[in-house]
Amino acid sequence: MSATARIPYFRASLTEPPALVRHAGFQSPHGVLEWHQPVDRWQLLVLTHPGVVSCNGRIAAFGAPSALVFPPRARVRLDRSGLETYEHTMAMFEPKDSTEDIVALPLVTDI
Repeated sequence: MSATARIPYFRASLTEPPALVRHAGFQSPHGVLEWHQPVDRWQLLVLTHPGVVSCNGRIAAFGAPSALVFPPRARVRLDRSGLETYEHTMAMFEPKDSTEDIVALPLVTDI
């Protein structure tokens, strides 16, 4: 991904560690996945393949491996490329409500 590309980000408080609600690993044969985030949960998704993500209409390309972060109520679409079967690791989490220690969580981070 180009260093000059503008990556969307979301604001959240990390005053305290977020509560881990759910975590899982899964495989999918589908080249496109679409979903709505729950109203009260964030998601961290670690991917081992490249593709393009759309989150609430904001589009960003990602390489392999990458970490993607989605806020509550987000409409998400993943268009994946490069492999026949895709493996994902995900964690749903809930940051504590606070106005302190607000940080910018990027939609896409190369890892």
